[in-house]
Amino acid sequence: MMKKLISLLLAAAILCGITACAGNHTTEDGTASADGTQEGTVTSSDETSEETTGKKEKMVDYEMETVGSTLVGLVKEEHPDNEHPRIIFDKERVAFWKSQIGTQSVYDKEYRAMKKAANGWLLNDSLPKYDTYDDVNFLIISREVLSCVEYCALTYLLTGEEQFAERAAKELDAAAAFADWKPYHFLNIGEMANAFGLGYDWLYDYLSDERKEAYRNAVIKSGFDPAMKDYENKLRKRSYKWYQDTPGDNWKLVCNGGLSVAALAMCDEISSDICEKVLYYSFVSSHKFIRDAYSSDDGSYVEGTTYWTYATLYLGMYSTALMTACGTNLDLTDWIGLEKTGYFPIMLSSNTLRSFNFGDAESVNMVHPNLLFLGHEFGRSDIGYFRYDYIKGGSTDIYDIFWLYPEDNYEGTEVPCDYGEIGVTNATFRTGWDKNDMFCGIHFGKNAVPHGHSDMGTFIIEYKNRRFFEDLGADGYGLDNYRLCYRCSAEGHNTLVFNPLETLGEGGQKSSGESYISQYKSSDAESFAVCDMTGAYWAKSVKRGLKLLKNSKTVILQDEIECGAEDEIYWFGQTTAEITVSDDGKTAKLKISDATVYAYILGGDGTFSVTEAKSSEWSPKISGQAQNAGFRRLTVRMSGKTSYTLSIAFVPEGENAPEGIKSLSDWK
Repeated sequence: MMKKLISLLLAAAILCGITACAGNHTTEDGTASADGTQEGTVTSSDETSEETTGKKEKMVDYEMETVGSTLVGLVKEEHPDNEHPRIIFDKERVAFWKSQIGTQSVYDKEYRAMKKAANGWLLNDSLPKYDTYDDVNFLIISREVLSCVEYCALTYLLTGEEQFAERAAKELDAAAAFADWKPYHFLNIGEMANAFGLGYDWLYDYLSDERKEAYRNAVIKSGFDPAMKDYENKLRKRSYKWYQDTPGDNWKLVCNGGLSVAALAMCDEISSDICEKVLYYSFVSSHKFIRDAYSSDDGSYVEGTTYWTYATLYLGMYSTALMTACGTNLDLTDWIGLEKTGYFPIMLSSNTLRSFNFGDAESVNMVHPNLLFLGHEFGRSDIGYFRYDYIKGGSTDIYDIFWLYPEDNYEGTEVPCDYGEIGVTNATFRTGWDKNDMFCGIHFGKNAVPHGHSDMGTFIIEYKNRRFFEDLGADGYGLDNYRLCYRCSAEGHNTLVFNPLETLGEGGQKSSGESYISQYKSSDAESFAVCDMTGAYWAKSVKRGLKLLKNSKTVILQDEIECGAEDEIYWFGQTTAEITVSDDGKTAKLKISDATVYAYILGGDGTFSVTEAKSSEWSPKISGQAQNAGFRRLTVRMSGKTSYTLSIAFVPEGENAPEGIKSLSDWK
């Protein structure tokens, strides 16, 4: 079903911040693991053409095992005599952006916002200090250095004003003098190497020979040398063996991408051997991860929406740096899952552009500059338009400047109201894109994924811009037994818990649980998704369906359960709404501000009650958990039987509840 132009959606939204998170990983003991280095010695030829990608790309035949030497050779061929800039911005891009200054165009607006932020760095004369943070939180320092370089060095590149170059250089001077970049938490190095690669390239004409040498030495000592231990699986102390982990997580693109940016910036002035190795190991690892992490079915990203932002941002910088430095990214981004992934953050967001934040994700605005990168990469004006229209509405971001291209024709398109298909892990439905419309979504998939929770079957509902049922998101990654804390366990999500005394010690769902949508329908009258969740529970059969009746803006959530014994089962829904339960327990009134939704148990088992949004008496005792202030749980308890059907309708005030229920097998 096609509804209003995306511009109407974006114009109504409120801009929210997007946080790029470092992630939670188990501490390793430093011993080399048995799985060794990354595989990948296949022969490939980059067949990408301008017609399919919207970019002109050098055609290169290469073998995967020699990709490092291929890339170094291309840098020297494309940029003889140490020509700079060549990382994301080349001379042509710089000339274009200079031509836009003072024109009152979208480009000029982005430039003025960037320069304003750069001026803020001029007023901040504090420099990074090595001992400010421990190994894990040193990432804050890496990000401060990167931010300073992005704003100040790029402002210098576009204006020639040397005060900005000097401010960025002082930041790099301080970081270059550090004893190391605290490789125990290797993400520190990924972001810091990125900062040095961008700074070295964009400040090249300003830097003295002494500074250039100091930056090269710092990248080798604190970046490439520890990276080689990770790449070759040598004995080392790390919080997470990110390179050996399969399929891995966002670290693959952040660490590989940042190191590659530095190698591409410096490879004609330091040992080709070390740069070739860094570029080889990075490319092989990233190439495989992209194909594992971005679903070829619908473009969904395995770690959820927040880490989609982080991983795709670094993929964008990595791929663009390859294009500007080498004239090609070989076939790094030649993957159908990437071409489809532009719609993943949009369709998993509500009409207020708040994302469906299952797993460790945050519920934030997802109209990110990554969409400009993806739109340009694949010649998809509809994807780039999401962000472009948002910029016209007032939003700016340094990464917009990276990926706004005058040749891209940003055109709006009608956006479907439904998202999902058989065989995928997520579905969302809405009655339209207006603030008074109903939006709902459901998540299935795998529990044992990076940044995943025991949240199979969790759902969200939003009506009149109010989220009536929502996901609480991540807790503090430093908690003991993090995966068993309230926000990670099934009882902290909008799903089912069986026999909590016996199962909450394992998070309320099996970590091996895996499920995919088995029934799906999208139409003007009604849309639904059904999934068999049995793999997540200790039961004979557990099925859940989510349906949206579009004329009445009514959501139906239905569970059909077959147990092996007389199990005790809890249905939970996390909400900030004021809840009033009827005397018979079959109706609950939920009110948030001026919006009201009624929940009706249509038939079958259980009655409503209200419980606190915190760990129950059966849960593991974990100190320091978030308090979930303002939240409560709408709860249904069922017991004493071996089979249950629970069908709940969520109906806006003024609409009538549907009558009767149909089995999930009869949803057609």
